[in-house]
Amino acid sequence: MEVYRQQIKINGIVQGVGFRPFIYRIARKNNLTGFVQNSSDGVIIESEGTHKSQSEFYNAIISQTPPLAKIVQIKKTGIALSGDTEFRIISSENTQKAITFISPDLSICDDCLAELFDPQNRRRYSDPAR
Repeated sequence: MEVYRQQIKINGIVQGVGFRPFIYRIARKNNLTGFVQNSSDGVIIESEGTHKSQSEFYNAIISQTPPLAKIVQIKKTGIALSGDTEFRIISSENTQKAITFISPDLSICDDCLAELFDPQNRRRYSDPAR
């Protein structure tokens, strides 16, 4: 099976709404390697895998977008293979032009609240007074 790499740039309300963990989960589900990253241009994804996996991944991005996210623009481009061995969420990047959409203040969802107070979750709340 032939492997290829693509870059997907997504603009819209895709920051602060659980979008990168969503991308991470569906990339792993589709056996892709690469990364997802926030930037001032939106979210940048580079994924490497088979045509079938890439297609299922892209379709899931469109059809299973998190409830608070809103994709305004999505652009997919083929790029050179890099040979990543896993899929990662990497640190945010700042660029010169900023066209990021900001989500409105919303209450925390039940799933996020459960994750926040789950002692087994690495992102759980830790009271500094303890």
